[in-house]
Amino acid sequence: MYALPADVAANLGRPLSAAETLQAEQWIAWAEATIARGPAGQPGRNLDELDASTIWMVVVESVSRRLRMPDPVSQQTVSVDDATVTRTYTRASGLIEILPHEWEALGWAPTGAGAFTV
Repeated sequence: MYALPADVAANLGRPLSAAETLQAEQWIAWAEATIARGPAGQPGRNLDELDASTIWMVVVESVSRRLRMPDPVSQQTVSVDDATVTRTYTRASGLIEILPHEWEALGWAPTGAGAFTV
C-alpha cells in the first residue's frame, strides 16, 4: 500500500470515523489498482516503475475526493424553516477517479486530442 487511511485523514484535516477508515482502506486499494491499469486505452505499468511519492499523492487525493462526495450528486438542497441552502457540484461521480493532470504527473503524457500516450 502506498497510502494509509491516516494520510487521507490528514489531507481532509479531520479524523476518519471507523466506517470511513474501512472505506478508505478499500478505496486506496482500488485507486492503486486503477493506477496500475493506466488511463483508458493505454497500457498499464508496474507500480514499482512509478514515483512512489506521486502515487501516494494521487491515491490520497482521489480517496479524499470520494470521501468528500461519496455519492454522484450534482445538486443538494437543504431547507430548515424558512431558509434554504442549495449547493451545486461541478464534479461528483461517486467513483475513484484519477484526473488528467494526475495521470500526467504519474508519467502518462496527454495528447492534443485528450487521450494519453506512453
